[in-house]
Amino acid sequence: MYKFDELDTLIDHLLDDEIQAYDLPYYMEPMLEDISFVGLLEAYLEEAIAHKNADRIEGVLILAGKLGEDKKLLSRYENLLLEDWHHSHEDLVDTIEYYGNASNVATLQKAFSLSLPYMAYNHHYSFHRKLL
Repeated sequence: MYKFDELDTLIDHLLDDEIQAYDLPYYMEPMLEDISFVGLLEAYLEEAIAHKNADRIEGVLILAGKLGEDKKLLSRYENLLLEDWHHSHEDLVDTIEYYGNASNVATLQKAFSLSLPYMAYNHHYSFHRKLL
């Protein structure tokens, strides 16, 4: 079983500038066992989704972005964009927009119908603007 608590701590150290992005592979290598970096990120993401852990969704976005592996998680990000239990929608849209293609348009259109209370402060303006 993977030690996701160690990944949580690693993300905290990264965010606190205690380690740099180029150090991530060094710290993550002992966690890999018989899986790739992407495999570990996929497992971390699946665990976050299964337990509706919004902090870990943000963690996956951070780690995948710093490791340059976020494109490989794109299909999972599309599904996650339409979920209402986390607060990473705008970050997901950014990543989908950056790496996406025409096949992502339907998902982005569906996201317009999301009514997320945490975005009500500006009537979802920034979210809708990103979707456009």
